[in-house]
Amino acid sequence: IFSDFDAVYLHLPMSSRRRSRSPRAVQAAQSPGQSAQVEQLKQLKLLHITKNAGTALEKLGKEMGLKWGKCWTEVKNHSGKLCEPHAGCMKSEWWHVPPCFFLNDPYKGYVPFAVVRCPYQRAISEFRCCWKGFGAPAKDEGKKTKRKNATADDLNTWLRDKLKKLASLYRNG
Repeated sequence: IFSDFDAVYLHLPMSSRRRSRSPRAVQAAQSPGQSAQVEQLKQLKLLHITKNAGTALEKLGKEMGLKWGKCWTEVKNHSGKLCEPHAGCMKSEWWHVPPCFFLNDPYKGYVPFAVVRCPYQRAISEFRCCWKGFGAPAKDEGKKTKRKNATADDLNTWLRDKLKKLASLYRNG
């Protein structure tokens, strides 16, 4: 359905940030044209690249009755079945694993989509991430203070260390 388009544009009703509507309430509020668009959207599957608005899209999809990212639990069945050299090495959540890493592509028959971001902004966002970023997880006051007072040198050192670690995992020969 989407193969003829370079981009898909869809106007969706916005729900209140204070109270989330259930998927049934969202569907009931849609016009017949919007319901047809939601049916088309069910063919889309989010490739959740970390720090690229994936969580917000997962929440929006869930409000509309769609299973995107971590809400699409069927892809979890494929998480232990990865191609070499990724088998046994992936420490990422299953909804962050790229389709090409799976032995059997769980996205086959769907239209995958992703949101991308300026790589510099993404790197800073990863650095600030409270789960896996600099000084994370910051459960004690010392780590919280370290994170709060982080400098540009801390960012550069943290990024260099992360890139070196990744480069060592993916060397050829």
